[in-house]
Amino acid sequence: MSKARDIVETLRTVLVDGDVTNANFTGADLEVGKGGTGASSAGAARTALGLAIGTDVLAPNGSAANLTNLPAGGAEDFVASGTLPNGSPVILKANGQVEVVAASANYSSTTLTTPIASAYAFSTARSQYNNVQWDPSDSTKFVVAWTDGASSNSGYAAVGSVSGDAITFGTSVQFDSYSLGDMDANAISFDPNQSGRFVIFYSSQGSGQGSRAIVGTRSGTNLSFGTSAQVFNSTGVQPSIEFDPNTSGQFLMNWGDSANNLRVGTLSGTTLSFGTLVTISASFNQSNLAVDPTNAGKYVIVYQDGADSDHGYAAVITVSGTTPSMGTPVKFLSSACISPHVVYDSGVSNAFVIVFVDNGDSNKAKAVAGVVSGTSLSVGTRIEYNTASSASTMIAADPNNTGTFVATSDDGVGRATVLARSSTNTVTAGTSYALYNAANTKGAIEFNPSTSKTGQFVYVTEDRSASPYVGKAVIGQLASTLSTNLTSTNFLGTATAAYTNGQTASIMLKGGI
Repeated sequence: MSKARDIVETLRTVLVDGDVTNANFTGADLEVGKGGTGASSAGAARTALGLAIGTDVLAPNGSAANLTNLPAGGAEDFVASGTLPNGSPVILKANGQVEVVAASANYSSTTLTTPIASAYAFSTARSQYNNVQWDPSDSTKFVVAWTDGASSNSGYAAVGSVSGDAITFGTSVQFDSYSLGDMDANAISFDPNQSGRFVIFYSSQGSGQGSRAIVGTRSGTNLSFGTSAQVFNSTGVQPSIEFDPNTSGQFLMNWGDSANNLRVGTLSGTTLSFGTLVTISASFNQSNLAVDPTNAGKYVIVYQDGADSDHGYAAVITVSGTTPSMGTPVKFLSSACISPHVVYDSGVSNAFVIVFVDNGDSNKAKAVAGVVSGTSLSVGTRIEYNTASSASTMIAADPNNTGTFVATSDDGVGRATVLARSSTNTVTAGTSYALYNAANTKGAIEFNPSTSKTGQFVYVTEDRSASPYVGKAVIGQLASTLSTNLTSTNFLGTATAAYTNGQTASIMLKGGI
């Protein structure tokens, strides 16, 4: 017992009662292996223990971006609708499939971009009977043809080049070696199946020249022409020409003289040939043709019938081989019809829209929609798109927007209205805009057919605000709105790899790793 007390007393001399403090502790830092931290400061202790903040453990305000080797989680399988690029954001469709998030510009509106761009002169002398066609092989090029008052009223043409809404013109070229005397009208049409190739159909009052056609070729900003061919041996009026995109090299011409005529032409390289001349009436005036882009050999003709007090009529023209024939005419206006023009709806079989000036209603500009069935047609209810008194109308269909048109009306300035064909025989009108806010007349309009220039069109006219009445051109644009398939509720996640339509796609859901 005495020995135990001796041991306790000895320990009391070695150990210190109470807490160990810096004051009563001496010696090196206690090793980790012996229960210590191996350090004498908090930072050094964390490092020694493998707990350094930002290196071994996540800082309280840090990011998890550098975490690695974590197991994947949150991915589910869906059926791909369309192509899904790797990593692309996707939405969930109503049918349970997934498609990539997309946005596009919608040009199917009834408004134009304002203000309208500046006008650019393509002639230095009086320019009459202006016509224009965009080259379907080049989104930046169109050809304008006109009667040049400084050159015995001969026919001239030039290439217009478009950059943004600015236009530059190449050197103007007289397209016939004859002294034309007085070219009182022309029409131009590009062959959609031959790059840079077009035909100008025109009428001359020169002795023995009559109605003629000539092949033109555009190369860059340069024009070249072949030898003109006589279509008819007397002077014609209101010439109209349309290539059929469904029949290579074939086009239909229409014009009036003492009668109204139809003739099929064929373009092979730079050579023209013609079918049989068909006379359809001695009383049809101010006629105009439109070709159906979806049905080979189908056209609609509109005209005023002098035998019926110049009332407005329309009829189907069918081409079989190289012979045209006309179906039963249908009256669309029971009063004098001035400057009727017609165009087919883009991408819609058998649908068309007619514009005209109603002489029986204060010369208001009006429109009516119609459909073709075989060799017959029907029309709907007429609408007004410019209530001001107008001298002429024109219309063009946007080839990249089904049911969208721009109609012009000459009411003292160059004016345009967007028309929308919403159903079989229904057309509505938007707001009218001044395309060229100066006195002008006999404007022509044409849309750019390129999908990269959706909603863009060119308008050419005779500027009568100064002397001489030079030809001017202006670029217009349909207004657009941005549309997207993304909503506030349908975003799903991202594709974990690249997938094609119909494949089972692994989609990392929102919040997944």
